[in-house]
Formats: sequence, C-alpha cells, structure tokens
Amino acid sequence: MDKNGKLFGKISIIDLLVILAVLAIIGGVAFRFLSPNAAVSRGETAVTFTIRVEQVRDFTLVNYIEGLRVYEPISNQFIGHLAYFRAEPRMTMETLLTGENIEVALPQHSTLYLTIRSDGGRQTDQAIFAEGTFEINAGSWINIATRYSQVFGRIVSVSAN
Repeated sequence: MDKNGKLFGKISIIDLLVILAVLAIIGGVAFRFLSPNAAVSRGETAVTFTIRVEQVRDFTLVNYIEGLRVYEPISNQFIGHLAYFRAEPRMTMETLLTGENIEVALPQHSTLYLTIRSDGGRQTDQAIFAEGTFEINAGSWINIATRYSQVFGRIVSVSAN
C-alpha cells in the first residue's frame, strides 16, 4: 500500500471493499434464485386451499357462490375460483347465574370456510403457489376479495393435486 492508500498503486482499499460487496450480493442473488432446490418444479398442478374467516356477519354470507373469481385485493392478482364454502355458527362461552359455563351461538355471526381452487398452481420442493406466483402456506393469514366482498382469514389446509 502506498501513501495514498492504494494497493499496488492502482486500487484503493475502499474500491476493493466495494467490489467485494457487489460480488457478494451477486453471489447471494444467484444462489437464491439458481439453487437446485428452488428450481425444481413439479409442473403446473391444481392447488386447493381452505381459509377460515371468523366473525362473518350473516347478511354477508349471501355474497358467496361457487365459481366466483378470487383475488388478492392489494395487487389485484387472480388466485383461483371459489370451489366450495360453508358457514358454521360462531360459538362463545357464557356463564350462567349458577356459575355454570355453557357454549352458545353468537347471534348474526358465523365462521366461514372458503375452499379455493387454483388450476394454474405450481409446486416446488419448498413451496406451493396458486396461479403460479402467489405463495400459499397453511397457518398463514391471507386477505382475499371476490366481486362482492373482501375478507381476512387464516389458511387452514393446502393440497396440490
């Protein structure tokens, strides 16, 4: 290193560190997207997943019919069709004057189960995607919209056929 801080009189230490940082970033990106595990795809497949939505008002239930197109509302990305739905009474615990706890249905509220089918799904060794790019994971929260309503729920099951 000379008096100007250059290595071999041509490259400064700072320039060398910047070049190494850029190479590390390029290597990390290449590893992430070109690693064998990420590239393994089992091809296009049908993906079916079920979402549980809590505390849906009963008058909202009429907005669900089989065959509706389902979207992710922020990006407006199509993620599948509503294949099936069912509603169950929303239950809560009440304590009677005698001290006994009983389970009663909340009036005008239901738990909604929406089963969505994506015919353009894709499965890799690491993830399942609806319509090729929308990652689906059991246990994760999801915001979905149809033509008539928008709900937020938890994915309770995922299967790739």
